[in-house]
Amino acid sequence: MHVIKLLLSLDGRIDRLTYVAIMLGTILYALIALVLLYHYADSFGRDTPESGTVFFVGNQIASIPAFWILYAAQVKRLHDLDKSGWWMLVGAIPAIGVIWHFFECTFRPGTPGPNRFDTESWEKQTVARGDRPW
Repeated sequence: MHVIKLLLSLDGRIDRLTYVAIMLGTILYALIALVLLYHYADSFGRDTPESGTVFFVGNQIASIPAFWILYAAQVKRLHDLDKSGWWMLVGAIPAIGVIWHFFECTFRPGTPGPNRFDTESWEKQTVARGDRPW
């Protein structure tokens, strides 16, 4: 249950290490999905309309969970920085917004102690209870 809440919920906070682990795991999922989709679409025949359609539709379906997991992780990381999830809109600013968001979420330490979004980061809560996060 902890992992499902970690990946799908918009509530709470996560620290930098958990954020980076989720990002890398989602990138790995996307790469594996692309390779599997490519090989499956290729079974319909190379450069046929069916293979292109299968790859496109499969890619769209596989992207939905990846985008939600990335979105939830970024919102929780911003919560750890005592910022609202609406700060994700800064990423819409061409070039500067994406760079700012990357450095803000990856390298800036979270708010020590409680803040307006949660009492402690997700990892500290699970370790304090004696649970293993994975």
